[in-house]
Amino acid sequence: MTQELMSESEMIKAAETTVFTSTQKAKLTVKTDALKKALSEVAGSVDAKSAIPILTGVFMLATKSSIVLKGSNSNFYAEASITDTEQFMLEEGFTAGIVLPGKQFNEIVNKVSGKIITFIFDGLKVEIKSKGSKFQLTGQHHDQYPAFPAVSEQNTFEMPSAALLHMYQKTVYCASKAQDQPVLTGVNHEVRDQMFRTIATDRHRLSRLVYEMKVETGDFSHTVPASTLVEVMRRLKNTTMVKVSFDEAHVVYEMDNVTLYARVLEGKYPVTDKLVPPGFKSSAQIPSRDLKAIFKRTSLYNDASTNGCVVVLVFRPKENQLRVLTNSDLGKFQEDVSTLKGDGDPVVMTCNSKYMVQLLGTIPDHETVQFCMNDPQAPFVLHQNGVPDANVDLIVPVRQSVPDAEIKDFNPAPTEEDPFEERGSAYAAQSEEVA
Repeated sequence: MTQELMSESEMIKAAETTVFTSTQKAKLTVKTDALKKALSEVAGSVDAKSAIPILTGVFMLATKSSIVLKGSNSNFYAEASITDTEQFMLEEGFTAGIVLPGKQFNEIVNKVSGKIITFIFDGLKVEIKSKGSKFQLTGQHHDQYPAFPAVSEQNTFEMPSAALLHMYQKTVYCASKAQDQPVLTGVNHEVRDQMFRTIATDRHRLSRLVYEMKVETGDFSHTVPASTLVEVMRRLKNTTMVKVSFDEAHVVYEMDNVTLYARVLEGKYPVTDKLVPPGFKSSAQIPSRDLKAIFKRTSLYNDASTNGCVVVLVFRPKENQLRVLTNSDLGKFQEDVSTLKGDGDPVVMTCNSKYMVQLLGTIPDHETVQFCMNDPQAPFVLHQNGVPDANVDLIVPVRQSVPDAEIKDFNPAPTEEDPFEERGSAYAAQSEEVA
């Protein structure tokens, strides 16, 4: 058996030497749905324009045992494979490799109506047939395609995809958009004492999520660009487990038949632990659904130039009172809401409405949010009930003068009665009398 495998391996290797010339001839048949799925994993990685022309194409290499597709841009590389031999067959030749124009290849595969697609390779020309459609594309040598980086896997761990997806969803929005400190445009990945943390901050807010490692791994700290994580999150939704490997320059995500390679950001991520206050003087709990609704209303006063407005939060925790205020060139807004539970002294906090709306967007409607506060100039923290205290959502207040922590004529929204219902009942009664 070993001899047979070696013999096949030798034949494949010999065939590959001819693939690199323009004389390859092969026929590949693949189920359309399988190819669409694999292509969707790499097509988004392909730039429409690139300083390296071959990177505008999709790499494809078929053997008797797999079809490998690759796409790349300046930020990351993606690789997807089809390994179920029930989904394809290479009928002629041992390998078939080419780099096809990315845009045209993707559109052809997604627009054909047949259940199978056949590729007939003749040198660097490929005829693509499906049902009654026939296309011809000219490609480039697949051996000219840049090699993906070799990652030494200095730091490797596995975890449930859903857990990593949650950590990214809760942190990536806090990454900075400014390029003056590039390392802040990513999410820091840190393992310390078997605790894995994702951290992001743009200096105005901070989010930190913690996950306890089940398997021992060494300590490390690397920062992955937020733009890369958007692509990673899209793929995590369709997998159950993910393997993550870091070295000093790259990160690799391995998920089922999909692998993503990306560069890590240079520079040391700032120490953020000291930004989180060790204790708080006041706290108040509010249903997430109510808080979201209020801040959506304050966003009506957003300044287009700053993409947000300053919101003042007046808390009287022991009286279970919160008043939300905003005052802009467009007008004023005020709304009172009863908190569920509070403790500590009255306090006034300020925040950018945009930051609060984005933060609340990561918290389910049915959850309760706890504000943890000190004085008006100190950062305040929001905790989602039922999550570890090590998980932190922090907002730095807007520096401006604030009103006294007094709430006069507190008037939370009462149960609303429908005046039209009473009028409708009266009309109905009159109609009965007339009848």
